[in-house]
Amino acid sequence: MADFELQCKQIKDEGRCLIEYIRGSHLYNLNTPQSDLDTGGIYIATDAEVLGILNYKPQISDEKHDNTWYEIGKFIELLMKSNPTVMEALFAPDNKIIGAVHPIMK
Repeated sequence: MADFELQCKQIKDEGRCLIEYIRGSHLYNLNTPQSDLDTGGIYIATDAEVLGILNYKPQISDEKHDNTWYEIGKFIELLMKSNPTVMEALFAPDNKIIGAVHPIMK
């Protein structure tokens, strides 16, 4: 399992995943048979990361950045800049959401 996948699994197992969703061409129904599936996510950092005991990761992604998750603080920072990559998370329809949505995101 790749590093990104391991990090996502750990975040999910610890209940820190706020939302995971399909993004990119599949989100906009512009995908072709050659399109890969891109995902996005938002998560909460651990107490140790926030306090500086562990290395804070504002973003995790795979090698090609097709699958990228943002820590909630970084996500809000990018939202305040009207970053379209993170803004799409607010408008992803229910059929593009992967798994359960944390109450914070509702």
